Amino acid sequence: MAELSIERPRLMLTTHKLVSHPGIFSVLITRCTSATESARRERIRDRLVRELEVPPVQFNEKFNVTAAGFAVSNAINDLHLLAKSGAWSWHGRIVDQLVPPEHRSSVDALFDLTPLERIHYLLSYLEADGAAIVKYADILLREREVTASALGKRASEIIKSIIEEYLSIGLMPKEQRKWKNHLENLRSKDYDAATELHKVLPHVLPLVHFGFLRAEGDMTSGYRFYVDSHQAMNPLREILNHFSDLRKLENSIMMSEEYFLVIPPLVLSDVRFASPGTETVINEILTSYENLRDTTTGLANLAALARFVYLRLLGKGFLVRPQGIRQKIEDLHRDNPSTIRYHVDGRGELRFVVIDINNARLQQRSPDAKHLT
Repeated sequence: MAELSIERPRLMLTTHKLVSHPGIFSVLITRCTSATESARRERIRDRLVRELEVPPVQFNEKFNVTAAGFAVSNAINDLHLLAKSGAWSWHGRIVDQLVPPEHRSSVDALFDLTPLERIHYLLSYLEADGAAIVKYADILLREREVTASALGKRASEIIKSIIEEYLSIGLMPKEQRKWKNHLENLRSKDYDAATELHKVLPHVLPLVHFGFLRAEGDMTSGYRFYVDSHQAMNPLREILNHFSDLRKLENSIMMSEEYFLVIPPLVLSDVRFASPGTETVINEILTSYENLRDTTTGLANLAALARFVYLRLLGKGFLVRPQGIRQKIEDLHRDNPSTIRYHVDGRGELRFVVIDINNARLQQRSPDAKHLT
């Protein structure tokens, strides 16, 4: 297996028990922030508290200022839905595009995630918190039924095992020192009882909302989690089969993009996916670019564009990895250099693309247009 250059463990470390439903981030994106407006974290936090003053039916927990602050921090530092300025990141723009128009008028409706929203969030959670998902999935599958309080008593050991495994795999030097220090702190003092649920529910409850796990109870009475034995396909088992250790998880995300193939059938279990034709992919690239691009500069982040095309194709029953979509963009650039321009980021890495939509559509209609293979 190729050597990995890992920036940080896939572990959301700064968490709050109330920030445990992905719908919170749909509210944060669509009702508290925008594509262009910069805002202080405190201002975004206060907007989120106002929006969730009446708890949604699907959430049914009283939100507060502290929890809202954690949600904003997770959106910026972990899930990368917001930039540090408080405006949408490219992944945040995708969230906004995926929310149906009929869901925008109601906070309750924003918690009712569509299948494509669930896939986008699940991919984001795997990228940010995949190590915790794998560890908790292993426990849930082995024990079949477990209470949140019982998991809480093991939270320190679970998080220590994640950090130890990443230190063994190897992190970048600065991160290696940081996480080694954190591990030493954990070894000297475990989480206290008041902290334990904050280290369990944000990792486990999203699996309930993705439809992978069952739960009974609430924050007051306590949660009991159990695996649905009647499911024809057990999503947690499938995740564990593919990502049985953290090195496999890292390789899937950083190298092979296998997780883009693993996740959709777990959410869209009744769909038989097909491979899209070239014209279908190109049409989706152009349409997705028009919806995602920055309206001032015309730039679209290349990775986000490929991901958005991937999601739109899933909605039509087609499955193709984002790297295959990026290759189609490169093919378009090769055959019509004036149609697509690449741009680099501040470090000189190729990150962005500008597409001349009118020229691209004319090229598609031209009888002399090249057919990509």
